[in-house]
Amino acid sequence: MVKATLRERAVRAYAELLVEQGQRAATLGAVAQRISSSKGGVLHHFASMQVLGAALIAWFTDLAARDAERMREAPEGPVLFHLRTSADEDPELKLALLAVTRLAMSHDAAARQALKSAHERWGDVLAETVADPMAVRAILLVATGLSASADVGVDLISGVEALTDLRDWLIADD
Repeated sequence: MVKATLRERAVRAYAELLVEQGQRAATLGAVAQRISSSKGGVLHHFASMQVLGAALIAWFTDLAARDAERMREAPEGPVLFHLRTSADEDPELKLALLAVTRLAMSHDAAARQALKSAHERWGDVLAETVADPMAVRAILLVATGLSASADVGVDLISGVEALTDLRDWLIADD
């Protein structure tokens, strides 16, 4: 396993702090403390919180792009993949998504754009197999709900069979 660089560890620590304690607590000093580095070490890579925020957004954007490719290539198809992984996501993507959402909630325009772009990318992949644009929107909304429920420990739906039934209902041709 490749050891993460100080830069990578700092971005992850910033994401963790945002999710666990909020934006006020996610300072350069707190990031440095979390990764057992000096504030100067963090400042060497990130001259400001804005630069650190941009690095977090770039990390999320990369993870979301990789997730969209996994959706496209998933043997079960993109719809079931997206529903399944929304409730039980890649922990790195989940962390980055929650952290960027925290930034977006504080009116960070770049974070909002990154979230919008990720959802559009996921929607584009879904649209490759789902003809109805409203069904694509419904799938994205249901996936967001499954993700939010999982974040607070509420299991709204479990098991591949239940997710398959949900997928079939969402994309049914009436």
